[in-house]
Amino acid sequence: MTLTDAREIWAREQANVAPVNVEGWTAAVLREDLDELAQAKFERPLVRLLPYFDSYLLGHKEREHLVSLQNRPKVYRPQGWIAPVVVVDGRARAVWAHTRQGNRLSVKVSKFEPLSRHITAGIREEARDLGRFLGAPNVDIQIG
Repeated sequence: MTLTDAREIWAREQANVAPVNVEGWTAAVLREDLDELAQAKFERPLVRLLPYFDSYLLGHKEREHLVSLQNRPKVYRPQGWIAPVVVVDGRARAVWAHTRQGNRLSVKVSKFEPLSRHITAGIREEARDLGRFLGAPNVDIQIG
């Protein structure tokens, strides 16, 4: 799709879109989704392990809402390499890697800053879920 095509589609849909403020950032949502979004509740903190090149990290003109300028080189590495990240409430708070030997999965998390016990517990839960997904019932988790 060309930029011209994208702009035409965006202009055509403006009547169906409402501006919203997301923690100081201007964004847009479908008007029909406003009521449902206003009532949505999330358990905090929401912790996820995102893999290499996850689409959540791609296609942003600005990235400060995803990762601090200081930690950006740890996520967006040379030659377009995008590291797997630990996302907490929508922001990258660490990078992670895993290795597997037989039925054992080792997950190593390198945090950007101190993490609360709730976040650490969420990381451990995500790593155990990854182990189940990969068929590795024994999961070792190192957070440092």
